[in-house]
Amino acid sequence: MTQDAIYKSSAINILGTYEVQATASSIISMQARGGAIPKTYGGSVDPWNHLEAAMALTTVGRIGEARKAILWLAEIQNPNGSWYSGYDSADNVLEYRIDTNQCVYIATTLLHHFLFTGDLAFLVRLWPTIAKAVNFVISYQTKAGNIPWSIDGEALCNSSEVTPYVKEEITPSLLASSCSIHHSLRAAYILSNILAASENMHSISQYKDALFVDYDPQYLQPIYLYSRFKLFKSINEYVYNRPNTEEEIYLNKDNYAMDNYYPMMTFLTSDAAVAKMVKARDLFILDDWGVRCLVSQDWFTTAETSEWAIAEMCLGNRVLAKSLLISTYRHRLQDGSYLTGSVYPTKATFPRGEVSSYSSAAVILANDILAGGITKQVFTDSKLSSWRAAI
Repeated sequence: MTQDAIYKSSAINILGTYEVQATASSIISMQARGGAIPKTYGGSVDPWNHLEAAMALTTVGRIGEARKAILWLAEIQNPNGSWYSGYDSADNVLEYRIDTNQCVYIATTLLHHFLFTGDLAFLVRLWPTIAKAVNFVISYQTKAGNIPWSIDGEALCNSSEVTPYVKEEITPSLLASSCSIHHSLRAAYILSNILAASENMHSISQYKDALFVDYDPQYLQPIYLYSRFKLFKSINEYVYNRPNTEEEIYLNKDNYAMDNYYPMMTFLTSDAAVAKMVKARDLFILDDWGVRCLVSQDWFTTAETSEWAIAEMCLGNRVLAKSLLISTYRHRLQDGSYLTGSVYPTKATFPRGEVSSYSSAAVILANDILAGGITKQVFTDSKLSSWRAAI
């Protein structure tokens, strides 16, 4: 069966159970023995995409493989709580830059995992990993509330201190990255509440030393809440008043799809953010093709299309969300894997022939949200239903 035949035969449905499991199997086929999930076959591993793939595996019930991925990342965490932005499957560092949103995404992943499994013991086991990562990231939060998107990791290579280094080497903030951090700070706060709940305190008493010596969730709750509030305020001020070209607190990336839909899928919906995404639809979305990664290029990607579908679901716009997810069938291969993208109108794949784990993962997560699954709790909020009138 050709790719076009798959696309046409599935044009009225979201993914069925068999299709979802096939896609999950394609992700697992990329997973290294130690647990790492590279972005492409034999390619590099970055923490964010690796964790997104783990979330997809959790979603379809492949819990063993998901935990293997999560534990692999926990084992290679730097002493200061960070991760580098590039590894190979043998744990060697390929890129010493530290991306803050990649570090803190462990909180979103563990919230997602806990909602699916209810496994308190696994959450307790990973809480020090989560807390170290979040504490590292918020240590870089400025007085204005923003958090730089990238840090020079070589200055931190052998340090266990969670303190900012060499301010000159800290980059400005990015909107999409900051939205992702905000999303993870929300998750960290929810997890701290779960752990601090009185009914859980007795259940995890055997882990008390590991949990509370340095990472007391009751102590960290207000810190995470305040940090999230400051970031929320900073992001919304930027969206309303951007661009601040003089100070360059946030780099203007409006020409990228992510900067236009990411606020919707990370609990940052506002009048200005909704208007920004609605205006961007005509620039980025092409019927039956999906979403352009970059507005100036006719390259339509699986991941951006799936994530924009999630953003539309956050606004309650199921019709458009479903249409976007259906358009990703153009990139679906017979084994359930997904091409990274293709070029309009030639249908040439770009990068040529590339299949990516994060593309498959994004489809699985979007599909679960459209189907009303548990993933919906991580990315959407019923309180946002009032925004439907703005669409």
